[in-house]
Amino acid sequence: MCGIVGYISRKEYKEDVLVQMRDMLKHRGPDDCGLYMDWLCDHQVALAHRRLSIRDLSKNGAQPMLSDDKSVVVIYNGEIYNSDQIKEELIKKNHIFKSTCDTEVLLEAYLEWGINSVKKFNGMFAYAILDKREGTLYLVRDRMGEKPLYYSITEQGIVFGSEIVALEKYPQYNKQIDKEALAAYLWQMYIPAPKTIYMHTCKLEPGYILKYDIRSETLIKEQYWAIDTFYMDYSQEIEANYIDLIENMLKDSIKARMVSDVPLGVFLSGGIDSTLITALSTKVTNQKIKTFSIGFNEQDYNEAIFAKRISEHLGTEHNELYCSAEEAKKYVLDLPKVYSEPMADNSQLAMLLLSKFTREKVTVALSGDGGDELFYGYPSYKNVYRNKRLQYVGELLRPMAAILSLLVPYNDATWKVNKITACTNENGWFEQDLYASAYIRESLFADKIQTYYYIDNQLQSKGNLDEKILNLGIKDTLQEDLLTKVDRATMAYSLEVRTPFLDHRLVELSQKIPPELKAYQGQFKYPLKKILYKYVPRELVDRPKKGFGVPINKWLHEDFCNLIEDYFMPDYINRQGIFSGNRVNALYRAFLNKPTPAVDRIVWCLLVFQMWWEESQK
Repeated sequence: MCGIVGYISRKEYKEDVLVQMRDMLKHRGPDDCGLYMDWLCDHQVALAHRRLSIRDLSKNGAQPMLSDDKSVVVIYNGEIYNSDQIKEELIKKNHIFKSTCDTEVLLEAYLEWGINSVKKFNGMFAYAILDKREGTLYLVRDRMGEKPLYYSITEQGIVFGSEIVALEKYPQYNKQIDKEALAAYLWQMYIPAPKTIYMHTCKLEPGYILKYDIRSETLIKEQYWAIDTFYMDYSQEIEANYIDLIENMLKDSIKARMVSDVPLGVFLSGGIDSTLITALSTKVTNQKIKTFSIGFNEQDYNEAIFAKRISEHLGTEHNELYCSAEEAKKYVLDLPKVYSEPMADNSQLAMLLLSKFTREKVTVALSGDGGDELFYGYPSYKNVYRNKRLQYVGELLRPMAAILSLLVPYNDATWKVNKITACTNENGWFEQDLYASAYIRESLFADKIQTYYYIDNQLQSKGNLDEKILNLGIKDTLQEDLLTKVDRATMAYSLEVRTPFLDHRLVELSQKIPPELKAYQGQFKYPLKKILYKYVPRELVDRPKKGFGVPINKWLHEDFCNLIEDYFMPDYINRQGIFSGNRVNALYRAFLNKPTPAVDRIVWCLLVFQMWWEESQK
């Protein structure tokens, strides 16, 4: 795993500018670094890399990596799990290799097949290829968005990198806040691609190639893979054998992701997905598996007890860490540095703690991310049908909701009425909490803001309600929230995480399985449970889902109160110039008077943003 950064500019900058940008990513690659600078088409070209050595620990894997004739340069962040197979194919075509790393395979594949070589790769990656023959820079991101890639068009050209913190060190970088993106963040707790917190910076979407013509300074963006093309492609052959197909493909995915020249472990939360990854990991290797989990004293959030029992059953070398509110509080203060734009998924605290703890013993860890989204795992999937029945009641209560929102916007009764009225549209059936509290978020701004409804856009896709919900879970919850959370938290401690469920072959297969088979006879994640029953006692599998979160509501009202007050005072808010001081203060008073899920969630989002904003002003 690594960090990449670079720019193309008509204006010349000294090497120390690139070095400073590169070293903002040292946490992503503490083992080695490199840079490349040249002139091409009257533009300065600068590429830099920070390396976390996983495969081929020698200098042969150093980056930037150049072709033999120096005409092509690559910087790369990620892992290509089928690189050995591609390498064999290239050797037959007379390509000569000097290393055992997958970076060289990526470079030689490009020389043989061009930019469409990305379609051959099975892995997680974000990379840049400078082709001096064409005068072209290519930026490429993996199919599922496991690895990040940001870019910004400047007055002089383009700047790009793994994280925004590196871009911010570029002299021409524009840090104007995008208030529409901020509104989306307050609504969803993260900022969905292609938007970022900054007006002139974008995320490259998963499954896309960005081509930048250096001479003309023009962009062309092309999608090389789309999950939408696979769902609804159902077949009787798949339906008849889908459980065996899933198990065999998942074993193959795990085996590929266990190849490493450094110590490797598995995140074991105690839930279905991580337990299945752990169980199958023990079957594809002769080595004793190291497992890692985190627990809390608050029992509603603690699955560590089950993780330990599962570990004992599977015979893993188990490691567990219990986290207190006081310890979590220390990590809250680190959030602005770890996440270079606002991110308020509260499980990020647990992930930070787990990543730091795991990195003390291993450099690579497998995770169960993706199982919920691919195989119908969230309670909200089930609730949508319950909420649908409230549609007509919601229509009747809509006038009352409007009046209550004006009179007592932060009252618990208002919240409950708005939850019911949220069910008057299909989208509200799915994300009831979000739609119920939208009025709160939009009212906080000093100026009227147009909310960016990413979920609305995604739910316009083809398919029936079941299919759209599953598709949204992948494109929204997984790609935009969970994978961002995992990447930043793990890379903050130079820990590489691999996700077997996100092997694109398994993702494609999952989309060809009808929803009714994923939730067979009302059992959500039915295929995964059927596989898991072979390896783990049923009583350890058939438990209510808790999720990987922290007791943030409790902590906000007890241990974190002193973090909140200063950021929510009218004088501070008004000086900031983004929000309404009076409205934020009203929100804060409501938060103190009576805990409400909607208010607590928005207070947490706002607190995280305020800490990030203060850090960004330094």
